[in-house]
Amino acid sequence: MGAVYLTHSNVIIDYFNGRLNHRGRLYLESVEPEISVISQIEILSGKSASAAEIDLLKQFVSIAKVYEVNSIIADKTVYLRLNYNIKLADALIAATAL
Repeated sequence: MGAVYLTHSNVIIDYFNGRLNHRGRLYLESVEPEISVISQIEILSGKSASAAEIDLLKQFVSIAKVYEVNSIIADKTVYLRLNYNIKLADALIAATAL
């Protein structure tokens, strides 16, 4: 089995807004997406997104493997927050990736 990568919400947003570079677009279109539940929350709660954009994002989430937060991820998040200057949402996503 090859490497698996967790996709950050900023990458997903840039993809759907047409701001992701060509290589990034090709990569995202070639893998089954894997995201943190935090990314799910972030991409679906964009206040400037239209109803049509939210529908597209919901379709994306429906095909993605979504990782929930558990006690192991919570412990890693605490470690990251104590040792690095990372915002909570980003620490949760990073801990999920680890």
